[in-house]
Amino acid sequence: MAWGEFQEDGIDRVPHSQSFTVVPLDAQSCLIVNRLRGQFRIPGARYWFLPLYRLLAPRILDDENRRIAAAVAVLDHGP
Repeated sequence: MAWGEFQEDGIDRVPHSQSFTVVPLDAQSCLIVNRLRGQFRIPGARYWFLPLYRLLAPRILDDENRRIAAAVAVLDHGP
């Protein structure tokens, strides 16, 4: 599954897209590959925003992966 985001009006300061691939490992488990691509079009972002992003992005993506895994578990086993 993949999606992209763009802003119709004005300048899009953070155009990005994201994709998720679910890779079966065996009958009971799978690997979720979460890819995030984009650009920061914010003045000076490489100096002040990118270091912060590099700290936060792994935690944000890990949380997304956990939510996907929980949703898959509910679909597979019921609530």
